[in-house]
Amino acid sequence: MIEIEGITKRYDETTVVDNVSMVIEPRTIATIVGTSGSGKTTLLRMINRLVEPTSGVIKLDGADNRSVPGYQLRRSIGYAIQGHGLFPHRTVAQNIATVPLLLGWDRDRIKARVDELMTLYQLDPQAYGPRYPHELSGGQQQRVGVARALAAEPNVLLMDEPFGALDPIIRTKAQEDLLAIQKRFGTTIILVTHDMEEAVHLGDKIAVMDAGKLVQYAKPAEILARPASGFVETLVGASERPFRL
Repeated sequence: MIEIEGITKRYDETTVVDNVSMVIEPRTIATIVGTSGSGKTTLLRMINRLVEPTSGVIKLDGADNRSVPGYQLRRSIGYAIQGHGLFPHRTVAQNIATVPLLLGWDRDRIKARVDELMTLYQLDPQAYGPRYPHELSGGQQQRVGVARALAAEPNVLLMDEPFGALDPIIRTKAQEDLLAIQKRFGTTIILVTHDMEEAVHLGDKIAVMDAGKLVQYAKPAEILARPASGFVETLVGASERPFRL
């Protein structure tokens, strides 16, 4: 369980995230939507302390996320970003093995985990493991990026617009893969997106942010049926609400 309690982030006089509170249940997917500059990525990055909050508390399974050093916290939380962020000088297998290696896993355990994830993502370990990122398609690179984020068996996976650079067909396949793998591993996922269609499709609950504030946090059906404000209604799209429902 992830408990976000009164989280605020200010840069000088600018408040980027303003007193946000929400609870993300274990083994669910929470999507965060909003316009550019609404604070959704900053909120995500405060969970793994890539950004330190000005005030408020974030608890992971009841423990304050400041109770361990930042680098140690980040090794226990998966993180996938748009554009995958793979190391170009490392092979696919080496990229996926990055965090398990840092955690001191033995070689056999690392190989077994890398092979498992590559197989799940329909990438033959023998054929694709020795390749470098530039030898893969965009969709394959994104799959490797998510596999790397899952390699150390994290309970929590943070995703910052991970499918934004993919074309619609590959994006749809990537979304289905994510749902299947989340169901298999029971990972708690928080996914930032600007695409309401994606948020509705993937999210067990949707958090809508505007100007740093959390304006609604509810199941997709509730947001579609009862938007909390004119902003949420505009974001959903009044003409598209019946089809999404």
